[in-house]
Amino acid sequence: MNQRPIIAAAPLLALAACGASGDGAADKGAPQVNPADISVATPGGRVDVRSGEAALAGLPEGIPVYPGAEAQQGVQVRGAGPANQGQILGFRTGDPPAQVINFYADRALRARYAITQQMSAGPTAMLTATRDGQMLNISATRMGDVIQIQIIAGLGQ
Repeated sequence: MNQRPIIAAAPLLALAACGASGDGAADKGAPQVNPADISVATPGGRVDVRSGEAALAGLPEGIPVYPGAEAQQGVQVRGAGPANQGQILGFRTGDPPAQVINFYADRALRARYAITQQMSAGPTAMLTATRDGQMLNISATRMGDVIQIQIIAGLGQ
């Protein structure tokens, strides 16, 4: 998979998060933008940034949202060719990182992915898997009392 669209999309994901305040209150006088509707299109492809439940649209077949997880942001990248597609999805839970990764290892095997790496190191657990040219990387990282889950999925070598 061409890495440039995803690398270019990462700042958009960060920008989508910048406008949210931790207490849910909107900034007074600031224009209200729905992050679920941010799209950037170029002749080489398209990037869509979404938040909330809309961010979880398009998960790979057989890979569900972690049970009880709170949706955050998602970036979906579609390049000019069918092999230039991918997405980055983020959500959070209170469950331990190893529990999250064990859940996804089970689901990946059920969905006919080959697990190429599974590890746990300190506050982070990760899983990498492939299936028919699709790549899947899932990480769960403890950040205080919350576990941040990130799924990166795409087509490529």
